[in-house]
Amino acid sequence: MSIAVNEKLVTWIEEKVKSEYADDISLALLYGSFVNGTANSRSDIDCYFIPRTERGYRLAGTFMIAGVGYDIFPMDWERVRNIANLEEGLLPLVGDVKVLYSSSEEDLGRFRGLQVQMKDNLADKQKSQTAARKRAESAYKLYQDMCKPNPLVEIRKLAGHIIMQLADAAAIYNNDYFHCGLKMQFQDLLKLQKEKDIPIRICEEYLHTVQAKQRRNLSGTAMGCFVRWESI
Repeated sequence: MSIAVNEKLVTWIEEKVKSEYADDISLALLYGSFVNGTANSRSDIDCYFIPRTERGYRLAGTFMIAGVGYDIFPMDWERVRNIANLEEGLLPLVGDVKVLYSSSEEDLGRFRGLQVQMKDNLADKQKSQTAARKRAESAYKLYQDMCKPNPLVEIRKLAGHIIMQLADAAAIYNNDYFHCGLKMQFQDLLKLQKEKDIPIRICEEYLHTVQAKQRRNLSGTAMGCFVRWESI
């Protein structure tokens, strides 16, 4: 999808909110490759909004243009606050966004406050390490499920979730997060390894998990990720 087409879609979303949902949407926000400069010819527009009313949820939609899927979805203030408090993933949806529409200075100020709150939480050693540990514990629960009799496709999915959770844990433990999303996660993890004191084997096990083709290799590399995480 060309940049010009995506720019037209951004304009369309903004005009639609202003003309049809001005009283029903607190904020409409862009994130992802269109904002962080990593877009390619197959990139979509990443957009979410914070509803003010039940009617506002009607803005949500999923559609395709020239084989590229688009998803405009809602997140309420509570979930945005959970992200700011490091209780959920998706930190770029708070930390790395472009505000496309705000209904009032009050709503914009509320969101900016949550951005500051997230930054402060990441800088707080105790809070960031607690959040990292919770992600590692969640990943271990996934590993326990992975060790049960499952089809290979399910094991691959669980292995993927495990390494993403542990990569997030390593970044948050070091007071940071992956600003460019999943497509750049491994490259960002390598960069993090060079800048912070984390074992290079975490990156190696991440790559081995992605490349593993057999059940035993997936289980082994996932466990390797845990061993490296515990050494941080």
